[in-house]
Amino acid sequence: MRIYSVHVPPLVSPVDRARVVAEGFSWAAFVLGVLWALWHRQWAAAAVVLVAGMVLAGILGALGAGEATVTIATVAVQAIYGVVANDLRRRRYDRLGWREIGPIAADDADEALYKAAILHRDAAIRRDARGYDQGGRGPAPGAFGHAGGLGA
Repeated sequence: MRIYSVHVPPLVSPVDRARVVAEGFSWAAFVLGVLWALWHRQWAAAAVVLVAGMVLAGILGALGAGEATVTIATVAVQAIYGVVANDLRRRRYDRLGWREIGPIAADDADEALYKAAILHRDAAIRRDARGYDQGGRGPAPGAFGHAGGLGA
């Protein structure tokens, strides 16, 4: 069981879908790095991860470090991003004025959304959780409303 937070946009927002963000390390952010950041509209984080990796590889290359050292440094940058990626998502939603509901303990993001809907009786969340409630796969969290979600 994992801990999630559910984020609900303000009622005046044209975006009326809740987002579920898991607590802790994001393997998807670690593996995909910049792509994961872009998928979740973390433009600054994507730029930082990309530039940090390039600068670090350039500096290590100029210092004559071997490929193994450059690879380890790149993996370290990705690991740091994996640690902070979900926190950056939460901060972004907070900056946008989204209301946070949580923490919610659930087996997956869909169950967390369903529990948030049941516990808080919020109409916006219930609308998103309807698919899960009917036994189908409910809408997934994510910036583009995609099915599935990456490491949420």
